[in-house]
Amino acid sequence: MSKLNQQLEQIHKPMDKVLLRALSLVLGFANAGLFMWSPEDYDAAIGASPHG
Repeated sequence: MSKLNQQLEQIHKPMDKVLLRALSLVLGFANAGLFMWSPEDYDAAIGASPHG
């Protein structure tokens, strides 16, 4: 493995974790925001309502 390849791996290693954490956080906030915006529509959209 070349020195450049090793340096690139070291640079990208923490970025992968940070990007995944940021994506998870954004998706979590979006999910909570959609639920709080209109719980009935959210319930119907995900199909969780046992009563139609």
